[in-house]
Amino acid sequence: MSIFRCCFLLLMVSAFAGSLNAQVAIDVSQITSERGLSVLPHAQWRYDATGLLNADAVWATDTPMPNGIDDMAWQTATQGLSLGYRSGALWVRFSLTASNEEDIWLQVNPTFLDQVTLYIRHDDDRVEQLASGDHVAINQRPLESRSIIFPLVVPSTGIDLLLRIQTTSALTLNAELWQPDALYTSQLNTSLFYGVVFGLVVLAVMVSLLSGLWTQQGTFYSVAAYLLCFGWVIFTLNGFDLQYLFPEHPKLTDYTMGTASFSVAGFLLLFVRSYLQIGSLLPWLARVFDLCIAIAAIGFLTSAFGSYPTLAPMFMLYALSVLLLTITTCIAMIRVQPNRALLLLITFVPGMLAVLLQALRNLGYLPLNFWTTHLWPLSAMLQVPFTVLVVLLKLREDEQQLLVEQERTADMRRFYNLMAHELRTPLAVLETALSNMQLQLADQQAALTPRLQRARVAVARLNNLVDNALAENRLSQLTQPLQHETIEMDALLHDVASLALTTDRHRLVVDNQLHQLNIDGDPRWLVLALLNLIDNAIKYSPEGGTVTLQVSGNGNAIQFAVLDEGIGVDPASEPRLFERFFRAANAQAHTHISGLGIGLYLVSEVAKLHGGEVFYRRRDKGSVFGFSLAPIEA
Repeated sequence: MSIFRCCFLLLMVSAFAGSLNAQVAIDVSQITSERGLSVLPHAQWRYDATGLLNADAVWATDTPMPNGIDDMAWQTATQGLSLGYRSGALWVRFSLTASNEEDIWLQVNPTFLDQVTLYIRHDDDRVEQLASGDHVAINQRPLESRSIIFPLVVPSTGIDLLLRIQTTSALTLNAELWQPDALYTSQLNTSLFYGVVFGLVVLAVMVSLLSGLWTQQGTFYSVAAYLLCFGWVIFTLNGFDLQYLFPEHPKLTDYTMGTASFSVAGFLLLFVRSYLQIGSLLPWLARVFDLCIAIAAIGFLTSAFGSYPTLAPMFMLYALSVLLLTITTCIAMIRVQPNRALLLLITFVPGMLAVLLQALRNLGYLPLNFWTTHLWPLSAMLQVPFTVLVVLLKLREDEQQLLVEQERTADMRRFYNLMAHELRTPLAVLETALSNMQLQLADQQAALTPRLQRARVAVARLNNLVDNALAENRLSQLTQPLQHETIEMDALLHDVASLALTTDRHRLVVDNQLHQLNIDGDPRWLVLALLNLIDNAIKYSPEGGTVTLQVSGNGNAIQFAVLDEGIGVDPASEPRLFERFFRAANAQAHTHISGLGIGLYLVSEVAKLHGGEVFYRRRDKGSVFGFSLAPIEA
């Protein structure tokens, strides 16, 4: 037994000696004015799972334990620490010496650590306590800065220091000693770097918003929202929100960090879904995107109520899932949308790799080092210009598509114009021939008169279609203002009634309730609009009936309405009644009723040019179509 006891004591002494050798006092006079000196390679750390120990208790536990026996074993680190999401406290001890009294600043990273407390033990056993961290107001920190900085005065006799870190975010740590001027310069350069990043983000957001306003496409708005949230995450992670927005309310950073994180994930998915047109190409994949976007919305709402510290580990897993979904989607869409998918991969893969490294660091799988800390802001600076490039290329595609559509529309207009002009002459000849035949045969073959009359009505309707096509073409190319004049209501309605094409089965009734009111407008276009409404009412009342042209209103507005007893409109077609070339489904079902879908569109355009608006109302039998205008005098 004595041999085993000796061996055990020898192991304990060796471990204790190794622990003491690991903690070597740092000579601050060796710190250069160009860069900082990492503390952790010269320090020891241990983790208190309960988070209840105080500095005296930690300083008193000098007897080392072999690593891995319990959480309280002192350990050494060669680089930054990353312990994942833990609720306990991390303790780090180290010593500083100097040949002469030195002013040194200790910087603790990252900036989102909630509570960072520094205990300084002087040679007379006096302990000084300084508090900083993300949950400490700017004006209550040892140095008023967005970063966690402790100004130190190191005497020639040296000092012992003990750091306590406790946070609801990822428990990661890196600590460096700096000459004050060098750290000030480093902070200034960092702020300039992020200033450039924020400037690029603002520029990209403005380009995206302007593109969205010009094209009226949701893709550009989703890009703008993603970039805005992306910049907000960078703004919050680096403590700028606490420094500039709410320096006296530090706990608000938990709310802003959570809402920004879930927002950037949700808008990224929305942007990719819209840009790659996943909804129309791969509906099942679009449902997966919609589910992930819904999760982001739920995370946003719960974070807005302060639950992000609890959700943070789950968000890291969610973020990794979003990255995997985005990259695999881009790869899968290369065959369908090669240019867009490749551009997205080039834009987002470096940033996604950086986020992946940072997520694995926060979860405790990777240490805190250059690649897991600084790669993300560098990739972010590159990602923003590439996102602008995505917006500009999308804008160019839309512009080219718009030019193609405009050329196609111009070709269609030229075709209509040509056909209308070519049809005018034969229709005029046909109308003249039918009129002569009706006169010549009126006495000899009276039985043919109704047939000839129906033929003349059919020719008149063809003429009306031609006139509408020409009028629509002139209206779309209208460069001169309307020829406004004061129009007497009775005279206007008389012209309309005399020009309206009726049949022996339809009766036109004019109900003018505003005899004494005049209106301001172009009589040619107003007559055309009213004739189209009457013609529609007659055409879509195949069984005949009464067609009423009704004028009503008050001193604020005049309503021109045409009431019929026809087939009506199916409810599904109502929202599109005044669109160009649109015909209701029940109208198309009557194959004997011809039309181009131009008449109601013309009425709508004429009303708009006169500052009015069109309307439609159902009736028990038939429909009511019309438009309203403003009167000018009584």
